[in-house]
Amino acid sequence: MICHVLFFLHCFVRLKGVSTTGNQAIPLTGIDVIKEIKASESNYISALRDLCDLVHPALVSANAFAYIPASDIRTVFGPVQAIKLLHVELVADLQQCDSAVMMAEFFKKLAPHLKIYVPYFNSCEKACALARSWVTEHSQIASTLMACSSSKAMPSLPDMVIKPFQRMFQYKLLLDRLAKSVNGPEHEAVNGALVAVDHAICHINTCKRTFEQFHALVEIQEKNHQCQQFLYCPA
Repeated sequence: MICHVLFFLHCFVRLKGVSTTGNQAIPLTGIDVIKEIKASESNYISALRDLCDLVHPALVSANAFAYIPASDIRTVFGPVQAIKLLHVELVADLQQCDSAVMMAEFFKKLAPHLKIYVPYFNSCEKACALARSWVTEHSQIASTLMACSSSKAMPSLPDMVIKPFQRMFQYKLLLDRLAKSVNGPEHEAVNGALVAVDHAICHINTCKRTFEQFHALVEIQEKNHQCQQFLYCPA
């Protein structure tokens, strides 16, 4: 449990509700936050595309995965592919949101689809550990990644793999900032979207806990075969 907390704290990106110029804090307006949401979403999709459409094909083409189990490759790249497709499909709708109410409606529409993040969250820690080990222990992977970064500036492989985790919590923080920057019906609408996204995050976390508990039981079962019929009985 302590390891999980440290992992999440390490990956968590904190956003503040003010812009700074020198030593002076300037409260952000609703339009400012909307522009930030749009710009950060474009950057997020660009990072997903770099990982899925540039880095992964380059590694395959260079035969860098020759000694990497296929299951490990799926762990790192598989869930992110599905996430990328979701956000590419919806980004046009996001870019058309010019008011807090429109942005709130977009996130209410997005929230049910965020369940697609469940497989990613279930394997996130393992995926990041694999990405770190590949960079440090496999020269072919490291050299291919270096060639990719020489043609286009991009973060390290572990930093790219962790971005969906960071983005999920950024959504919540950005909506909170938007809610604080508007009043009246707009404030209520954004709060409704914030509740929808928060429910989606809670669902993802619940699925992750269930996944971890299941695998903990399987590990116990494998250590003590006499408990097999009591701990885990597939339907």
